[in-house]
Amino acid sequence: MTASAPQKNSELPGVLDLLRTTFEVYRTNFSLLFGFAAWLLLPVAISFFASLSLEPNIALIIQIIALLVVYPVISIWIALAIIFLVPDLLAKKPPRLNDLNARIRRAAIPFFLTVIIVNLVQIGGLLALIVPGIIFSVWFAFPSIIVVLEQKNIIEAFKISKRLSKERFWHVFWLIFGAVIVFISFYIVLTGTVSLVFAAIAGGDFVAYLESEPSLGEQAITQIFDIFFFPLILIYTTVLYLTLKKKT
Repeated sequence: MTASAPQKNSELPGVLDLLRTTFEVYRTNFSLLFGFAAWLLLPVAISFFASLSLEPNIALIIQIIALLVVYPVISIWIALAIIFLVPDLLAKKPPRLNDLNARIRRAAIPFFLTVIIVNLVQIGGLLALIVPGIIFSVWFAFPSIIVVLEQKNIIEAFKISKRLSKERFWHVFWLIFGAVIVFISFYIVLTGTVSLVFAAIAGGDFVAYLESEPSLGEQAITQIFDIFFFPLILIYTTVLYLTLKKKT
């Protein structure tokens, strides 16, 4: 057991290797992947225009529907589309688009239930103690992808996900959280740069600007950044799963 662990770890790529693969998949298929993610602008736009042109009570109802119903539904549809497409894009095959919506419909409910259960398990672990939360975050990082790509039931998906980190827990931990650090850092730099630019345009104090309500322009750019990062995170997680599966 101890002899096989180093061998398994040595076969795994590093965080930077997986990030390079992720960015390459995104770059070469940007119009397709960002095109899916851009649908998230629809409920945001509906909410924005409702707040500008309708009575407050009616606008509030439309905003609740747009942001709390339509936005999550579109997010699930986009997430499933990207998860289904990544294996083909990674293998440089033409993506299967003709039956994509049919596959999404079949996987939607299992995916949704799995995401809820995973979140509850991970939050429960964090509330109990930090260490169980970290362990569960590594063990159960992939059930939602497994129910989609492998068409396994939820219980089996949890078992498979846990096995992926067997004898290489800390390596998988770093592959997950190392990427999280990179994505968060990248996001902070981008949004911070936008805030600096808008603060300079406003001609005011930067700290005071941060404490004030963001301008519509800054909110719009931040929303575009959110949409840009959404496929990246899904691509990385799917690539990591496929890599761990291959190296198991």
